[in-house]
Amino acid sequence: MGMTEPCPFLEPMQRPAEGHTHGCKAGLNFYSVGPGYALCRTCPVPKLVSEPICEHLVVYTRLRTDAGGRRYIEAELDCDLSAEMSATGERCESCPLSRAEDGYPLIIDCLSRSSIIG
Repeated sequence: MGMTEPCPFLEPMQRPAEGHTHGCKAGLNFYSVGPGYALCRTCPVPKLVSEPICEHLVVYTRLRTDAGGRRYIEAELDCDLSAEMSATGERCESCPLSRAEDGYPLIIDCLSRSSIIG
């Protein structure tokens, strides 16, 4: 597959075409991950999220293009319990958001290694 970690959001496309065989269930502005899972290699989700996925974890991915024209995936992770968690200061230990220091949502991409929290 070309990725080191499996992704819980990768699924076979119902109508594959021209090397596009899989899609991303978390994608907001794209579905196909491209031939050879090209977009998956730029996505931070497989390193952050594993199965089983907490029912409260919300994951969105967006296709972005940098100034040099490279396409990459930006991920946004949030928790639908975030208001309650923020009020109590608690974090679920198994959640990737437990590493977020200043709150939710956590937005991260692999190209710039940036994350925006809060």
